Amino acid sequence: MNLKRAGRVAALLVAAAGVGCVATGPEREAPLKPAPPTSATPRQTEPRPQELRQQDAATSIERRLSELVRDGHAQLGPDEVGYYLDVQQARLQQIGSDKLRVSREGGRILLILPSASGFEVGSSDLLPASKDIVEVLAKVLLEYRATLVSVHGHTDDTGSETSNQSLSARRAMAVARTLQRAGVDARRLVTIGYGSALPVADNDSEEGRERNRRVEFSLVPIVR
Repeated sequence: MNLKRAGRVAALLVAAAGVGCVATGPEREAPLKPAPPTSATPRQTEPRPQELRQQDAATSIERRLSELVRDGHAQLGPDEVGYYLDVQQARLQQIGSDKLRVSREGGRILLILPSASGFEVGSSDLLPASKDIVEVLAKVLLEYRATLVSVHGHTDDTGSETSNQSLSARRAMAVARTLQRAGVDARRLVTIGYGSALPVADNDSEEGRERNRRVEFSLVPIVR
């Protein structure tokens, strides 16, 4: 092979290496980039904090209901639930809609203790007016013993998420302790704090923030 031909062959080999070969040695390797997601591989979204708390609450309620049924606590037959909820709701509405808001959602009764009569801002100590309401509620719950009571604390978005979460949990516990001291079996009580995760109004106004500062009750019948 003459020198001119050898030079052309060498040039072709260099060109081929630059097009079709992978360089070796760590200093010449380019990092691999992940392929962008396509419609066939959708992004996985993590549950939001409020969704996790709602899941925790539902799990706690189901577990406690099972324990109460297992322990022979007062319970209802499936055909008794509708009438039981009707008469319990009517009894609760006698407390007064301005003090305790009462509504029905499927197979449970929902109550809201407004913040105006609940707690001082930033405090978990029940005000005298709210303590009186909770004690009246306890009397009704003692009449209707086949009821599990889930107590949920909520705040506005003032302050940090951590402090709001702690405050809402302490407020729920304060209400539950008041019910317990009034005679409600502690086994019938479940508490959870949602912090500011589940607002019912806009936090941009004082009126909205006041609505968001609340304690809710979910009354669930104990069914065998």
